[in-house]
Amino acid sequence: AAGMGIFQTVSGNGPVNLGIDFSSGTKLTVVSETALTTDQVQAEMEKLGYDDFSYQSAGDNTVYAITKDSIETSELTQLKADLEKTFGIEPGDNVVTPVVGRDLVRNAVILTLVAWIAMLAYITIRYEFDYAIGCLSALIHDVLIVLSFFAIFRMEVNTDLVSVLLTIIGYSINNSIIVFDRIRENMEGRNASTMRAEEYDAVVNTSVDQTFNMMINGSLTTLLPVILLLLIGSRSIFTFNIA
Repeated sequence: AAGMGIFQTVSGNGPVNLGIDFSSGTKLTVVSETALTTDQVQAEMEKLGYDDFSYQSAGDNTVYAITKDSIETSELTQLKADLEKTFGIEPGDNVVTPVVGRDLVRNAVILTLVAWIAMLAYITIRYEFDYAIGCLSALIHDVLIVLSFFAIFRMEVNTDLVSVLLTIIGYSINNSIIVFDRIRENMEGRNASTMRAEEYDAVVNTSVDQTFNMMINGSLTTLLPVILLLLIGSRSIFTFNIA
């Protein structure tokens, strides 16, 4: 609910900034044999009559030129030829039509739901259905936090984010399983149905306390390399690192 509330307060053309993967558009990968900046590519594109592109640097000699418009094949061919004359290398291109964009959105949603259902079945089989529901609630919470972050800062939502969400689901479920295992160990010789609520709560709290340091240490060992990747890593994996 909190995540959806944040979505509703974000201004703009939609709750999230969909990339061309999920909407439609054209992405050109402009490469040069020498150092290349976004200003150089932008100046050349505007000289050719294209002023509705955004630009992202992806290294010393690569720049992405992105627009939400799907450029026709003949026009795209001419544009790539003009850019090749200027920068010496034919640009790569990725054109996504509205139909393909809708298909990608549907497939991404289905893939995420399948992952949730698989997690729900696994926890139910290994532990109990009540544990599975609690775990699923935590997963939804974690996913909404990431989506809300992307919505607030108007970061581009693309296919990279799908792999990020699946990674978060897997990482979050791992921490939950650690706690569940300790609860099961501490419940040996006891019958949960005959225990008072206070006694069961005490077992759960003790289990969380016993696994707390382990989960914090695990999170830190993951966080440190991610911070390094954010600082010195490639722009192409920025979405994965920031999420």
